[in-house]
Amino acid sequence: MNIDKAIKKQKSNYIIFVFYMSFIFAFLPVALFLSGKKGEIYIACLVVIQLLIVLEVFRKSFEDLMELKYDDGKIRIRHGFLGKNYSVNCDKIVYVHAVGEDDKIIIIVGSKKKIKKKTFRQLERKALSKYKEILEYESNLVMEDKSTRIYYYSFLKGRYIKYSFLDMLYRYCTSAKFSNTAIEKIKFFRVSI
Repeated sequence: MNIDKAIKKQKSNYIIFVFYMSFIFAFLPVALFLSGKKGEIYIACLVVIQLLIVLEVFRKSFEDLMELKYDDGKIRIRHGFLGKNYSVNCDKIVYVHAVGEDDKIIIIVGSKKKIKKKTFRQLERKALSKYKEILEYESNLVMEDKSTRIYYYSFLKGRYIKYSFLDMLYRYCTSAKFSNTAIEKIKFFRVSI
């Protein structure tokens, strides 16, 4: 599979989705007006349907859209068109792990220092018990220094664009250790371009 084509298709599918939802959003009030029905129940149903359309467009934008930029040692990330902006400082990243296939990959980024964003959480054994490579890496760090703590964030949104993010992490986070599965995903991305 060509990831670059998949990213372009993902973006075009999102644009088509927004176009159709906008058409439905504009057509429903016109159809209600032309039908001549003026009951309160019809207007209430119309308002609920339009609210659901708006919510679905926001949910889809947060799930599919992800912008990446590299600036002064930081990778800046933006989700959705009204999205959350945050940055990952490449000097603070110590470990990167990726699991999953196709557009369902999850990227887990670990840092030794607490990052001020609430999106990074302290690594807990219960939450990451299914990721053995991360636990092995953490135990090696703890053996070296007992006071070591790792904070992590898992990137779930962005679908195929996460492959670009993983490649950017590999390119710019030179001091980070990458798991074998993360390196396989990077090779898959680079071969498919």
